[in-house]
Amino acid sequence: MERSFERDVELAPGKAAGRQGLLGGFLLLLGRWNAFSRRLHSRRELLRLNDEQLRDIGLTRAQALGEAERPFWTLWRD
Repeated sequence: MERSFERDVELAPGKAAGRQGLLGGFLLLLGRWNAFSRRLHSRRELLRLNDEQLRDIGLTRAQALGEAERPFWTLWRD
């Protein structure tokens, strides 16, 4: 049986789309990881602020502690 050139041409875009989908999924995951990392870091930084600095950003010490102590898995949902 002879292979048809047209058939190969039709399959090529699907293969490229699969690679783009994989790359897009990876980039989405990377973006989510970066957002998670920033949130975790910023919540930990709240612990370093003094009461006056917390007041400036509209938080109490209790609110800052509550944010900093959130379980890590809840940071994915923000």
